[in-house]
Amino acid sequence: MVRSYCAQGLSLDRCFEITGMTKNQFYYKQSGKKRGRRPSTNTHYKAKSSKDAELIDTTTVVKRIVDVKLDPDHANYFINHKKVYRLMYEHLLLEDKKK
Repeated sequence: MVRSYCAQGLSLDRCFEITGMTKNQFYYKQSGKKRGRRPSTNTHYKAKSSKDAELIDTTTVVKRIVDVKLDPDHANYFINHKKVYRLMYEHLLLEDKKK
């Protein structure tokens, strides 16, 4: 629509006023990718007996989350609560909300 008005000799600013479109909307090009940071594929784990933390694959973490749900005494992962929620959501481990 804007280009047709520009072809008639109007300035871009005047074309934007007529169509109600902003410059951002006119010049925006989609990248085709999801926005934001990509989810991590590993997690830091520190065993009780060792001093250093090691990287563990996400599938191992999901298996341990299932174990923790069954027996809450397991722990030792350095995981943000948002990552735990995302992993549980992706693997259908969340329970229904209680009313």
